[in-house]
Amino acid sequence: MEEAAHATANDCGAAAESWITDPEGNRVDVFGHGWSVWVRERPRRKKGRHMARLRHIAIATRDPEKTAAFYRKVFGLKFVKRVPASPRGSGVFLSDGHVNFAFLNYPSDEAADMAGGAAYEGLHHMGFHVDSLEEANARLGETEAEVLGDKVGPHDSFYFEQKVRGPNGVIMDISTRGWDMEPPEPAPAPKRS
Repeated sequence: MEEAAHATANDCGAAAESWITDPEGNRVDVFGHGWSVWVRERPRRKKGRHMARLRHIAIATRDPEKTAAFYRKVFGLKFVKRVPASPRGSGVFLSDGHVNFAFLNYPSDEAADMAGGAAYEGLHHMGFHVDSLEEANARLGETEAEVLGDKVGPHDSFYFEQKVRGPNGVIMDISTRGWDMEPPEPAPAPKRS
């Protein structure tokens, strides 16, 4: 990686301390403040690159409202939506604008996709946004990953299109649509004649 001292401004007006060029030739501005470092999101990848983006983290909890309230208060996450109780569970979704966080209550081990899942609390799964589900599945086919159920159709209410269990039992959602980062827009009021 090439590194250079360079001054640009981030969204808050702070000057970049340096920038680097990643292996794909994209410039990445690096901003520092004390022990914190921010990296400006880089431009879209060049065609032909297929790196997935982590865009979803799910935490299993008996009380999604209480857990979400903690993350809102401590980290300032924004409310996205609530999911009412169903056979798959219930929950609250928040976001930091880049990653969607789900706080989910699973009613059964089957819904949680793991033995003991209904009683488990903690990090449950993560979700990757991919460019092509077919290409991701082709790469998965070259591994020992376990596909959990059939692919979810594009018109289903779930965010993910494919759910798999990878090494060490880690569950992953795979999606080409991605996850909500903002609450849905309210429906427009009907026009009166």
